[in-house]
Amino acid sequence: MPPLDPQTIAAAVVGYQQELERIESRMAAIRAQLGGQQPAKEAVEKAAPRRRRVMSRAARQRIADAQKKRWAAFHKAKEQAKPAPPAKPAAKAAVKVKTKAPAVVARKAAAAKKPAPAAKKVTAPAVKKPLAKKAARVKKTPVSPPATAAQPAVAPVVS
Repeated sequence: MPPLDPQTIAAAVVGYQQELERIESRMAAIRAQLGGQQPAKEAVEKAAPRRRRVMSRAARQRIADAQKKRWAAFHKAKEQAKPAPPAKPAAKAAVKVKTKAPAVVARKAAAAKKPAPAAKKVTAPAVKKPLAKKAARVKKTPVSPPATAAQPAVAPVVS
C-alpha cells in the first residue's frame, strides 16, 4: 500500500467522523424506541469485573502506618475525655484484704493436707468381636408341622 498524503488522510478522518455521527443518531433513535433501556452489549461491558490495582509493598506499609497513627490519636483522645474513676477509700480495701486472708490461708492448708490423686491404671483397649456371618443373622421362619390324617389339607377354592 503506497503512503498516503496528509490531505487524503484528513479527508478520510472527516468522512469517518460524519459516518460516526450518522450512526450515533440512529442509535439514539433506537434507544428512544426501547424506552431508555441500555443495549445488551453496554450492559455486559458495565458488568465486567474491574481489574484490581497493583499496589507496592511500600505503599501498603504507608497506608497501614497511617491507619495505626489515626487509631492511636483516636484512642488517646478517648482516654483524655474519659473522667478519672473515683478513688476508693483505703480503709475498705484494707478490711477486704484482712477478711480474705484467713480464708485463703485455710484453703491452701486444706489442699496441702489432701493426698495426691492416685494415677489411673492404664488398660488395654477393648478388642471388638468379629461380626457374625450374615447367614447366622438371618432369622429362620417357623415351619408348620405337616398335615395329619386328623387335619385334612385345605384345598384352594376355585370360583
